[in-house]
Amino acid sequence: MKISIIVLAFLLVFPAAASAQNPPIPPFYQMSGGLFHPAQQDFNAKYHASSDLVWSSGMGLPLSADFLYLVAELSWFRAKGFTPGAPGTPDTSAELRHNFMHVGLMNKYFVAPALAVRFQGGMNYNSIEEKVTPAGGTEMKRRLPRKIGFYGGIGFENLIAGGRMSVFAEAIYDYRRSVDAAMYGDFGGVRVVAGLAVYWF
Repeated sequence: MKISIIVLAFLLVFPAAASAQNPPIPPFYQMSGGLFHPAQQDFNAKYHASSDLVWSSGMGLPLSADFLYLVAELSWFRAKGFTPGAPGTPDTSAELRHNFMHVGLMNKYFVAPALAVRFQGGMNYNSIEEKVTPAGGTEMKRRLPRKIGFYGGIGFENLIAGGRMSVFAEAIYDYRRSVDAAMYGDFGGVRVVAGLAVYWF
């Protein structure tokens, strides 16, 4: 329900924001992929890695002529691990899922005609679930309540195709702290991604 309200508000803002610019600043759609480094304390021991792939998709709507945007983005992260059991104990497989929705502001500062530094920050709304399955046993699923946290990041963007598209790279930190006894600790992390943005006009 909260996500529906956020998306509806985003769509209502779009016509006014996009038409208010003189000259017009184009809205954009972007996709990205890269690595997410979870801050979870036992992630490395359980999944035998310090990171795994993350994918994101989102859009930005102009709020002012100095390249201030309202942005919304969805990201998906999955990690799978396998831990051999000690003598007399079963092997165990685990799967961790993070889904984040970002809603915030992005500001771009052009340091050259086609090169910009982009800063962004705002709220995240997240869903985190972990499944642990002993070999031959019953799957145990633990899920954190959906919660609002925050995020922030910095990146670089280079315009291509006459300014109709751009390539970018950025680092973003997501904060999500849990006090749940079964899943206690920091479930945020840092993502380092690269992507492609397409400008609508």
